[in-house]
Amino acid sequence: MREAGRAEKRARILEGAARVFASKGFLTATVAEVAREAGVADGTIYLYFRSKDDLLLRLVEARMQALRAAMEEELARYEDPRDKLAAFIRFHLRMVEQSPLEAQVLIVELRQSGADLQRALGELMRPYLALLGGVIEEGIACGAMRPLDPRAVRHAIVGALDEVALSWLLRGRRFDLARNAEHLADLFVRGLDNQPPRSPR
Repeated sequence: MREAGRAEKRARILEGAARVFASKGFLTATVAEVAREAGVADGTIYLYFRSKDDLLLRLVEARMQALRAAMEEELARYEDPRDKLAAFIRFHLRMVEQSPLEAQVLIVELRQSGADLQRALGELMRPYLALLGGVIEEGIACGAMRPLDPRAVRHAIVGALDEVALSWLLRGRRFDLARNAEHLADLFVRGLDNQPPRSPR
């Protein structure tokens, strides 16, 4: 029971941090504000996290682990790497739409953090982004995708996804994110396709 209670309180603190960091920005947010949002005493935060930086890292770590597991499950539904690529793009932006506060923390705060924190955050995101790299490498290896530099292609796709998501978040979520996902999927799948057109599925 005690362990369950600790896990529940830790999760509540992370949820509170996500809301505070998204609404106030990581740099200006305080641990006291996170504590109030989570409904705990200020000092309680430090029983679970070493610092505000550690709180952000653990928040990103938890979200990226969950996102990676969900993406692996989604990609497992497809065999053709081109279909996997389209699925990655659609699913990624769907997660942004379903969890905008978390997305804002992951996308916006990564840009605004200091160099050391950015490196640490980048390491936490690497396993998730490796899924995309794996899809591209698989597509090139089997001849379904053009033999371009997989790293450059991955950077191009991630950059496009980040820019679309960032624009959606900062402009008040006014445009259709799902439609943009379809456009990006079509753009990259067609651009990388190395085989004759397939019959509609």
